Amino acid sequence: MLECTNPTTGEILERLTTDDRRTIHEYFQHLRMGQKRWGMLSQAERAERVKTFGQLIDEQHKDLAKLLSMEVGKPIVQAREEIQRSAQFVENYLAALSDGSAEGVPRNGSSAHIEREPLGVIAHISTWSSPWQIGLHNLVPALLSGNAVLYKPSERAALNGQAIGRLLKEAGIPEDAFAVIIGDGYVGDFLLDERVAGVFFTGSFCTGRMISEKLATRLIPRQMELGGKDGVYICDDADPEVAARVVTDGAFYNCGQNCFSVERVYVHETVYQRVVEATCERVASYKMGDPLKPDTFLGPMIGKEQLGALEYQVADALQKGAQVLAGGRAKGGKGYFFEPTILTEVDHRMLVMREETSGPAIALQRVGDDGEAVALLADSQYGMTASVFTASHKRAARLLGELDVGTVYWNDCGTRDPRPCMGRRHSGFGAEERERFTRPKAWFMKPTIA
Repeated sequence: MLECTNPTTGEILERLTTDDRRTIHEYFQHLRMGQKRWGMLSQAERAERVKTFGQLIDEQHKDLAKLLSMEVGKPIVQAREEIQRSAQFVENYLAALSDGSAEGVPRNGSSAHIEREPLGVIAHISTWSSPWQIGLHNLVPALLSGNAVLYKPSERAALNGQAIGRLLKEAGIPEDAFAVIIGDGYVGDFLLDERVAGVFFTGSFCTGRMISEKLATRLIPRQMELGGKDGVYICDDADPEVAARVVTDGAFYNCGQNCFSVERVYVHETVYQRVVEATCERVASYKMGDPLKPDTFLGPMIGKEQLGALEYQVADALQKGAQVLAGGRAKGGKGYFFEPTILTEVDHRMLVMREETSGPAIALQRVGDDGEAVALLADSQYGMTASVFTASHKRAARLLGELDVGTVYWNDCGTRDPRPCMGRRHSGFGAEERERFTRPKAWFMKPTIA
């Protein structure tokens, strides 16, 4: 049994029966037959059902947001944003949908064109941090392309995964085109033993590496959206108060538990003190507590393991000379709350500047010039996002162009970005295009034999 726990109180919300090797194989066989029927429907027929799915999300967004808040601890205002953005994504995706074909140039009376065929039965293993936004960015294009999907939500967001499955069924997606797999990493390993036609994973670098190693001998498409250690540089010509507000919100949104959360901030020495003061003022304004209350900005961390990891990083930083200006410890009592934490006097000897934090903490390091800032931003195994705050577009373009990351921001960061992140190096690999869920077939048709 899987115990779905409320991270705010530690109470069990529900107990779910977990899948095993046998049930997963049965799902796979069922979907392998169903995918053929689903794939034979016209794109318009599939799109109509997916459209209904998006409408159901919008109609039920309040209840869905409450479930999201209770299961993963996301503050209710942020949870509603995620649900509503997910419904909007479905609508926008359908509006931009193309037929995916490309006509060739006729030659000697023949014609040539490329058709996109579905991969078949694919596996999507998703995360708990934004289970609706991240889940739908894979599920929607996969289903519209004619694939069947074996979907394993994180065990931390299993109830939300079931809600996605329920709404898909209500929208008319056949039960033999979609299945929700319940369980932890062992269950995910069973899923990978099936002869799926593609694997799409969102989660930690360590798990992504294990999946890649397991699939190394199988020539199937896969995408890995992994962790981040996202950095920001605040230049000497930036408005320090405005930059500090935007960056701090980027660090603490969803309790800092996003792959694109700001975790390390490099500040030009001429504005360093003003940025530190503005950061402290911003953090002091955050209300931590019950995520179901509309004025709560910081909810709990997802679990005890993540809480302990952040405690260890803070202790390591302090032992190596860092200063804590706010927070620095678990709150105590019910739930998995950690005080919003500001660290200064940090450097790259410290784990908090090198390893993924995934919690409510921000670390600020003083730099002397652009060259030092870029070198420190680049000194990471991760390559998810990077941001530069400056009054000069030319300066921002030059600095961001030097960084090997998948997404860059000028005077902004990815707090509420609904798109999947396109990482590099330990942050993964892949792309957003619909074509990742299809395979091309080239047709060369000649009416007569010359």
